[in-house]
This record gives sequence, structure tokens and C-alpha cells, in this order.
Amino acid sequence: MIDEGCGLPLGPLQVALAWSDAEADVELSVTDPNFEAASVGRFLASGLTKDRDCPGEGAACKGMNVETVSLPEGEPLRGSYSIRISLERLGRSGDPVKARLGFHIGSNRGAYELRLLRVGQVAVFRADI
Repeated sequence: MIDEGCGLPLGPLQVALAWSDAEADVELSVTDPNFEAASVGRFLASGLTKDRDCPGEGAACKGMNVETVSLPEGEPLRGSYSIRISLERLGRSGDPVKARLGFHIGSNRGAYELRLLRVGQVAVFRADI
């Protein structure tokens, strides 16, 4: 499980993205084997859900830029999962945004440090189970 005591949603499938600049907007998108992308406030047929969209409105992010997509219970759907990270907005400083991605999807596990330099930059990861 990926959690450092921050109260992140956990489950048998979990993708977590965190970034350094509170003013930056980095988008996490996870697509399941049915080619559906998890979104906030709804569960896909596969059971995936996204916990929040940071920085976002209101207090959902509590000043911490962390987004997770998880399967709270059950077995992950077999097939190919796509993880897409995109830089939507740089922070006030204009410096590169440092982000960390961690995931476990079936037996696939990964941990990556990303350096996002420009708006529109995209990183894509794939995991098959």
C-alpha cells in the first residue's frame, strides 16, 4: 500500500501522485481495461475511483497536492491500465515541477520521480495484469 500516514485511500489497486509546488496543477488520469478514466465522485464498472482533483476548489486538498486513484475493494480487472500525468499549469515561480508517482496494479509496482518542465508535458505508464 502507498500511504505515509496521510490518510490516502488504500486498496488492492492504487495509484498516487504528489507534487512539490502548491500553485502548480498536475493531472493524474488512470484508464482501466474498459478504456474508462477514473474521475472524482463516481465509481467505474471496474470499481476504480479518483479521490480528488488538486489543487481544486474548497478544502479537499488541504494545501497538499496529492491525487490518488484506487480500487477500494475486490480484485482488479484483468487487462491493461494506463497512467497519464500531465502538467496543466506551472507554479508561480515558473520552475520545473517535481512530482512523485507510486503505484501497485496487480503484481506491477512502480515508483518514479518526474520533473515536469512545460505546460502540456505528458508522461504515460502502462501496467498489465
